[in-house]
Amino acid sequence: AAPRGALAHGPEAWSVAYRPDGGMLASGGDDHKVRLWDPATGLPLGTLEGHETTVSAVAFHPGGGLFASADVGGRVILWDLETRSV
Repeated sequence: AAPRGALAHGPEAWSVAYRPDGGMLASGGDDHKVRLWDPATGLPLGTLEGHETTVSAVAFHPGGGLFASADVGGRVILWDLETRSV
């Protein structure tokens, strides 16, 4: 399949992950945020904010409802994607 285009995480993206069903993409980077995207349209779905340093890793639970992000300061945050809360 052809690429759908570029998404601008800004300023620098360190990690990306697809939800297992392919319905969401997450990116983490230097702005201390996790950005959520609709991979079909490229439109943003919001952000998860709570990291104080660069988000270095993002991952979806195989069930898709939980999400984990880690930063370079050693903090891992577990999120409930339905409520967008910790």
